[in-house]
Amino acid sequence: SGGVVSSASYAAGIPASPGSFISIFGTQLASGVVAASPPLPLPRDLAGTRVLLGGVELPLHFVSESQINAIVPYGLSLNANKDLLVIRGSALSVPEPVSIAAAQPAVFTQTQTGSGQGHVYIFVSPTLSVLADSARPAKAGDVLTLWCAGLGEVSPPVEAGAAGPVPVSEAVNTLKVTIGGKDATVAFRGLAPGFAGLYQVNVVVPSGITPGNAVPVVLTIAGQQGPPVTIAVQ
Repeated sequence: SGGVVSSASYAAGIPASPGSFISIFGTQLASGVVAASPPLPLPRDLAGTRVLLGGVELPLHFVSESQINAIVPYGLSLNANKDLLVIRGSALSVPEPVSIAAAQPAVFTQTQTGSGQGHVYIFVSPTLSVLADSARPAKAGDVLTLWCAGLGEVSPPVEAGAAGPVPVSEAVNTLKVTIGGKDATVAFRGLAPGFAGLYQVNVVVPSGITPGNAVPVVLTIAGQQGPPVTIAVQ
């Protein structure tokens, strides 16, 4: 119970959302450790393991005996519970109820725990971005790229598990980003081109932030607030 969480935050008790990366924890979920191979879209079957949510098969990124990483389909009805079922060959898991909301915002982190230094990068040039950490703090006016999950439905529509397109597909809900408690201007929110289930957010660092090596960054979208991650700001 409670073994279905965001792959970015791993926070408990948070609903899943259309397009979100989820991690499913349990036992005897797969016969081995298998990651999906290119090209996209992601498969619905990995090593004989499948996952259904509300009767819909999920694209699978990774399976192992104790963990599955998958993407929630778009178009699911919101504010409702859906049964999640893992199928391994002819064996079925006990259904696990998963709450579905419009969004499940979370920034990926360096520690892969959902807290601490976020995967947040300073735009330097079209071919160079650097991590906004203590070695290279961000400053007012810098453009940052945040790598996220769970921003919900996108337009134009994209099939879950398929690569983010070019031209880009943007999140339909309005996104608010705060850095050190200050509102940041959001320049883009949508699927990262060429990746499955990965969202990209571009923001401009506001002025007036108290400098530090662990300045909180918080995303809020469709009434859902993500757990804070940190960056360095000078």
